[in-house]
Amino acid sequence: MPDDTGPEDARAAVAALVTELARDFHGTDVEVRWEPPEELWSCTVAVTPTDEPTTS
Repeated sequence: MPDDTGPEDARAAVAALVTELARDFHGTDVEVRWEPPEELWSCTVAVTPTDEPTTS
């Protein structure tokens, strides 16, 4: 990801990657929810399964 990527674009890219990894490795969908930052330089995310594991 380029250095000048904005926070919203970076978060969207991370959420897409986490969602894809959860499907590929765990066979489940997840919700990715970003918490409000406590500091300007920090990010906290909550990842929650949204369904039962699936088989493919």
